[in-house]
Amino acid sequence: MSPDSIIGIMRRLDAIKEDVDELKVLAKETNGRIKALEIWRARAQGVMGTAKVLWLIAGGVVTALVIETVRSM
Repeated sequence: MSPDSIIGIMRRLDAIKEDVDELKVLAKETNGRIKALEIWRARAQGVMGTAKVLWLIAGGVVTALVIETVRSM
């Protein structure tokens, strides 16, 4: 193998290494964004679950008030 071929191969390897390093940085950024979205989604699901429970409790309270009002008439 000639020295020119070795130099050419080394340049290509250096370029590939730079591309891989850049891809690693982009992958870390993307993973961070995905994690943030997953956390947001989990919080939103928790809020929705809590809202359902509060809605059921409020409905029970309103029903009890209506029944008590009707009874006292």
